[in-house]
Amino acid sequence: MQEEGGVRGLLGFDDWLSLGLEYRAEAVANPGRYTVVRYEDLVRDPIDTARKTFAFCNLALSVETEAFIRTSQSKFDPRPYSIFKGEQLRFDWQNDFPADVLRTIEAETLAAGLGEYLI
Repeated sequence: MQEEGGVRGLLGFDDWLSLGLEYRAEAVANPGRYTVVRYEDLVRDPIDTARKTFAFCNLALSVETEAFIRTSQSKFDPRPYSIFKGEQLRFDWQNDFPADVLRTIEAETLAAGLGEYLI
């Protein structure tokens, strides 16, 4: 691990790894109360992922919610907190990290036993 304040600190990886371990411990201790929603699944098929997530919570995905999701995918707004991101940005994050950073993240995620969270 790099020292605090290094690249990993800026990326929030240590926090993500810690939360991933906490989540897994809670999920094991309380089966059926937690589900994983992978970012990649959400951006690949937001309607189906939302439907599965709602079903996990014993809720139906309403027509209005589905329409909202479709609308949010239909246009692009560059403001940071906009919900309108369009399809072109879905996987752009993968190009934002140097290869050595990705290798470090992958190695440490696997070493922590959280490989199921990797793409």
